[in-house]
Amino acid sequence: MADSGAFEVLYREYYPRVFALCRRFLLTNESAEDAAQETFTRAYKTFRHYQSTRPFWHWIAAIVAVIIAITVVGLPLSFITITAWLTAWYLAKIVFAHLVG
Repeated sequence: MADSGAFEVLYREYYPRVFALCRRFLLTNESAEDAAQETFTRAYKTFRHYQSTRPFWHWIAAIVAVIIAITVVGLPLSFITITAWLTAWYLAKIVFAHLVG
């Protein structure tokens, strides 16, 4: 897990971008808010996997892509299996790689 103080700084800095990306793909502000919150929850829980040699935005945006993919499909985030998560992660990485070139 991440240091909560340091992660709060990252949250404040990146939340507007994360929310904007979620809002771009989801229909309502409420859905975007839920997806943004879920993104940061997942990021906090898995922060040990972040590679500090890579830009933080790329890592957090990949998590956003997975959350959006799962949300668009209509699966409740609390019931996502590890297999569904990894499948969505893999697909999101492919899409994100094309987006950032």
